[in-house]
Amino acid sequence: MIMKFLIVEDDVIFANTLIRRLTKYGYACSHVDNNTDALLACHQLTPDYILLDMKLATETTLSIIPALRQLRTRSRIILLTGFASIATAVEAIKLGADDYLSKPVDTQTLLATLQ
Repeated sequence: MIMKFLIVEDDVIFANTLIRRLTKYGYACSHVDNNTDALLACHQLTPDYILLDMKLATETTLSIIPALRQLRTRSRIILLTGFASIATAVEAIKLGADDYLSKPVDTQTLLATLQ
């Protein structure tokens, strides 16, 4: 069974790097770069995994975590950020994220988090 992976990331180069890495491990990846498209893609694609970059160009993905969790109760939601802090990690988990990773993230750490 192919696992579906939604990447919400505004850095296209980084998103494409993640897609290449994850595709090698059998994930079917989709990419969006804003909150509105993330919610739409989550509804349409029913991803098993959702990777959120915390800070997008003009918005933060923290605000959509509860809606994503409601849409996809069984999906693993992982917040990825270059601005790591304990307060943000706690907030993300309280909002419904399953995990929190700091950028840059290596492939093995990301794969271990998905398990």
